[in-house]
Amino acid sequence: MAKRKSNNLKITPLRAAMLILLLVGIYYLLPQLGSFHKTSQVLIHSSWLWVLVGVVASALTFLSGAVTQYAAGDSTGKFSDITLLQFAGSFVDHFLPFSLGALGMNTEYYHRHGHQRTRSLAIAIIPTVFGVITTLLLVLIISPVTLIKLDHGVRDNPKIRIATIIIGICVVIGLLALPLYKKYIRNSINQALLGFKALRSIKQTAIIFGGSLAITLFSSIALYTSIEAVHAHMAIVGVLVLYITAALVSNVAPTPGGLGATEAALIIGMTSGGLTLAEAVACTLIYRFVTFWLPLIPGGYALHQVNKKNLISD
Repeated sequence: MAKRKSNNLKITPLRAAMLILLLVGIYYLLPQLGSFHKTSQVLIHSSWLWVLVGVVASALTFLSGAVTQYAAGDSTGKFSDITLLQFAGSFVDHFLPFSLGALGMNTEYYHRHGHQRTRSLAIAIIPTVFGVITTLLLVLIISPVTLIKLDHGVRDNPKIRIATIIIGICVVIGLLALPLYKKYIRNSINQALLGFKALRSIKQTAIIFGGSLAITLFSSIALYTSIEAVHAHMAIVGVLVLYITAALVSNVAPTPGGLGATEAALIIGMTSGGLTLAEAVACTLIYRFVTFWLPLIPGGYALHQVNKKNLISD
């Protein structure tokens, strides 16, 4: 049983090849949307101090994730190990859709620490459930009118229509793929309910909820700093709404890390928020570099340390 789980976490050559093809295709297409010359000029004149702030904010999302997961596990294991698993899980999720890698690694970790497998899965999935709840609450708090404003400017720009089509295709594929994960989704819901029942105190619940909010906050800051880096401006509330929207699209998309759909959603949102197409494309490239591609480095190292310390193997 444990061996089968571990095999699911394996990064196969096919998955790696698919990621590379997605990378080449998407990141060739993006500069073309804003015209390569204009986009490159915006990138050249970007403020890299803001980019550095974005890197720090991105790192803090991993720390917040570790705090959330550590609280969900009721301080099982070492916090340093949980932090390693956050980075390692992120690395594996670059090659797997729907964040299946990180969930599997955390499940194996808690199972190794003496919890039954069902209990281990329940603990591992709690942060994801709280993340969904937090996102829905923020969407309800922020005026729905603000969400509608993201649609402005899309209809008059043919290039943005291309990005809209990309999102539509990815979302449709994701919805069509859901039946393949029907059993996984059903089990996840059942385990989430078990996880809620296992929460032992208001303090534990508050820490998990606070950690989920912190992840959203720091991710939004990373997006805000990416916008400032290209010397553009967007209201903080608008940035928060844009991040939530892009995160929802990313979760539905069947590609690792929501590749393609996330970029398209960000471009649409930023152009609707007043940025030029070249600025939106440049900002998207910076944001995804800071939050998606750069973490590959510490993520790969963390995965090496996880294997070296034998944290998830039986």
